[in-house]
Amino acid sequence: MTEKILDATDAWKSLSDTTRKLIKAVGLEVSKAGVSLVEVKTMHLLQREGRMPMTRVAYELMLTPAGATMVADRLERRGFIRRARSPDDRRIVYVELTRRGSDKLRLAMNFHNSYMERLFSGLTHSEIKSLITVLSKIDSLMGPV
Repeated sequence: MTEKILDATDAWKSLSDTTRKLIKAVGLEVSKAGVSLVEVKTMHLLQREGRMPMTRVAYELMLTPAGATMVADRLERRGFIRRARSPDDRRIVYVELTRRGSDKLRLAMNFHNSYMERLFSGLTHSEIKSLITVLSKIDSLMGPV
């Protein structure tokens, strides 16, 4: 293998390992608010985009329909989201964030943001800018997926 391929393989492994560790750490932080990371991501999506069909929630979060339903069941049981069938097509189920869900999301994001501040305080402003530049370039090179 060429040196460039070996470097790319090492970069991929480092990025993959760090991403896995970061997701686990953020999950532990938001769990202090009594919710899982996928629940936070679901509530955040609904806060950002508003009411939407469950199929779109599943697509946006890269979950199977069954997985999205399990998350929605947990969130609805605790009053964080509300589900309603479409009056025009009973097969379509819409979900939306409730006030209680918005409050819980705010608490979870406080834990998330506090962790991010602690984590990134170990980097200089220049290092953070470089990280953003490199990740943005990788994203651009990948194109739409």
